[in-house]
Amino acid sequence: MLEVGKKLLITVTNISDFMENGLKAAENAQEKALQTKDASENDKNAAVQALRYWIALAAKADIICDRMRCLLPANVSGHIICDLLIDADDKHKGIEPHIRDRAMQLLNVKMIAQSGFDHANDRGDIHTEYLMKFAKKLNEWITPAETRDDIALCQNAAFSLKLVAKKIPPQDGQKVFTETMEKCVALLRDWASFDEAMIGNILLLVGELVRSQNLKSTVLYSEAICSNTIEILRDCEKKASEIIEQIEAEKQKGATETRTSTTANIRRKRSQLSLCGKQYGEDVLLLCALTCSQRLFDHSSKFITNFYEHFIHVVSQLGAKYMADSDAVTNDEVNKSVISSPRMDNIRLRLTFIRTAISKQEIRLLVTPFTNVSAKLMKRPLTLASLTSLIGDSIKHTKTDYISKVIEQLIEMFMVLFKFRKGDKKIEKFEYYNQCEDSILAAFLALIDHLKADGLRPIVNSLVEHVKASISDPSNTRLMAITVFNFANQFYDSYHNLAIPYFAQLFDVSVKILKNLNATKIDSDELFINGTQIDTVQAAQANHLIILILKFINKCARHTTFFTEDLVKACYPAVLDEIENTKVFGHEDRCVPHLSSCIYSIAEASVDIFNREICNSLLSRTRQSSAKIRHRTLLIFEQLVDRIGDSLAPLLPLIVQYLSELLEDTNKKVVAQSEKTIRLLRDKFGSDVFGNE
Repeated sequence: MLEVGKKLLITVTNISDFMENGLKAAENAQEKALQTKDASENDKNAAVQALRYWIALAAKADIICDRMRCLLPANVSGHIICDLLIDADDKHKGIEPHIRDRAMQLLNVKMIAQSGFDHANDRGDIHTEYLMKFAKKLNEWITPAETRDDIALCQNAAFSLKLVAKKIPPQDGQKVFTETMEKCVALLRDWASFDEAMIGNILLLVGELVRSQNLKSTVLYSEAICSNTIEILRDCEKKASEIIEQIEAEKQKGATETRTSTTANIRRKRSQLSLCGKQYGEDVLLLCALTCSQRLFDHSSKFITNFYEHFIHVVSQLGAKYMADSDAVTNDEVNKSVISSPRMDNIRLRLTFIRTAISKQEIRLLVTPFTNVSAKLMKRPLTLASLTSLIGDSIKHTKTDYISKVIEQLIEMFMVLFKFRKGDKKIEKFEYYNQCEDSILAAFLALIDHLKADGLRPIVNSLVEHVKASISDPSNTRLMAITVFNFANQFYDSYHNLAIPYFAQLFDVSVKILKNLNATKIDSDELFINGTQIDTVQAAQANHLIILILKFINKCARHTTFFTEDLVKACYPAVLDEIENTKVFGHEDRCVPHLSSCIYSIAEASVDIFNREICNSLLSRTRQSSAKIRHRTLLIFEQLVDRIGDSLAPLLPLIVQYLSELLEDTNKKVVAQSEKTIRLLRDKFGSDVFGNE
């Protein structure tokens, strides 16, 4: 039976090889005929028909070969494969390398089909006894390889061993797989000298041994595995810019030059997949190293705690380059998420898996690495955003009881992170800092979910005190005010009414800072942030802070129990003065919708004060000498008319007086906007509001 089986397997192998060679020859003949200008139509048709014949014949041959392989019971197949693998190294046996490869391919197919450990062999799977023999033989081929054939053999053996390791129970495989681990670690120590695809399969094999075999040698070799894996990831991180450019070029090229997937190529890829596993192309080291790292965190995390910081650092760097949200290339950070391709998707998927694996570790073991890495990345906003996103995920995965044990360390870390904008000195990176800030605040809000009111209040008070101190002391980090007001807005968006009690002190500070940002009312050297110079980072920062403060006042004004008449009187002059703050970059975009929405909320909070004071003070800006101010005042007032509607009826005489004057303005834009506002008023109150003209 065994001899018949061997001959059957060899025959099937020869048939498959014959079909592949014939199909490839037919494809080449057709391609040559179609490209030859002098070829007759008969020759071209003959070549096409010949290819169709070979395609049909190869398809039938594949079906027959598969059925012939299935004739052999699993254990008979196992015995035959075992003999062929052993005989492959014996020159006297005459077993050719391609027969050995076909035997390994059949083994892999059987392993993939086998469902799991089966001591009793009730399901007809290959018995553990044969699997152990396979593992011992395959171990012999896990060696340093330099020639093409040796590299392929080592790569194929690593893939087969990975499949075998899944099927052998841990208690049976300790000895043989300890040897496997030793050989793998020896190769990883000199990984840069070997073929990338081979090292990739070695990394996957190590990851599988860690996951399924629970080897004692994992503890022994954990330092070597981690240090070499981190070294590989760092090398891949340095090459990320080149890889992203390659992916972009491949995508552009692919739109015009789509490679034809011929039948022979498809058959060859299918054969290669079952022989040496999935082909990762030029990203093999990155993807396989990430997979191996994930296995370490999932199954051996307690042995690698000393390497948490290094893994977190390099994974954050890779995340910034492959997973961030905006399209950018800078000297130290690369981000091209607009690229979407299977190659990029594979990288992002693996990065997501390793980030998830890291975030699920014990927070007490992560807090120190998080703190140390964040300190190193304070001047790299995209990388810091990637890190703080990971911190947020870790906090979300952790129960409150465990958070409470490290809460002081976490708060201390976030207090440092809140000052990260001190490195915001280049206009080109301003948006990156905004993205990073949002990521920091998302993580901080996740932490707040675990805090009680008496634990949160001192934190908020500390932030407010820092901002308050920066008003009188320019040496303090004034840019932290941007982060604090952004936090206040996002805190309100998450908790609504529950957030209001924390805002009492911050509200007073907001009015002072808003006044000190108004370049028309304050000398430039006394401004909180001087945003008068166009195309500077200070201009962008000042504009952003003004918008955040207007949003903050807007949110506070929605709650009448908090927003008393005293607060209305305290804040509305500074808010209305912002209409005149044309010297600070971004004024027109601030007016609508931010300033108009803020004024509307103040008006809703106190109708009496709006009718008595605010409306007249607002419309008085239409008598300013600056056409910009007159026009933008009208833009804001139009928004108020649209939203307030009938409640403006008592103020119509005042409104008519101001708008009638503006119809005779010397600026065409002001006149046009006046006419537009008048039409809106007529729609609301009737056509006789301004007479019949």
